Amino acid sequence: MKRLIAPLTLLLAAASIASAAAWDGVSGPISEIKEPLTAVARTQADWEALWKRHSGGDLKSMPGDLKEGELVVAVFLGERKTAGIKVKLDVIQDPTDASKVVVFYSEVTPSDDAMRADVVSYPFAMIKLPKPYKAVEFAFNGRCKAISGEAVARMSGVADRAAAFAALPRFDY
Repeated sequence: MKRLIAPLTLLLAAASIASAAAWDGVSGPISEIKEPLTAVARTQADWEALWKRHSGGDLKSMPGDLKEGELVVAVFLGERKTAGIKVKLDVIQDPTDASKVVVFYSEVTPSDDAMRADVVSYPFAMIKLPKPYKAVEFAFNGRCKAISGEAVARMSGVADRAAAFAALPRFDY
């Protein structure tokens, strides 16, 4: 029995190390960054400083390291008076300048028929980009309501507008 447990333990440890190293984004309702903020971390030191500020100093909860040639973009919405608000990020490479990306961010609120808790939240989203873009621009894309699948099916023209961006590098979180 001991012979079986030792290899299994090693396998599980290796899997957890691999999953920790293979992160690409993190988001949630609570951050220690209380004011609206957009940020870019280009080095491991920048990433650790941003994570410490976000987590209240807890580097153990950091999802992974930043390798050379990668960067992290982050959006913090600041204080909101209700639960269920999310940050949606659309990162699109500039079609005229391959060294530039634009981070479009939206505040997604619960649908009108959703139950909501009246609690303070600090929604955020951070994603890792695989290239060291020289220029990063942030653009607020507005507030939108979460909608049901039926409502999406009734919309017309959405697929046509989305097809225009299909050829561009894109990361959605």
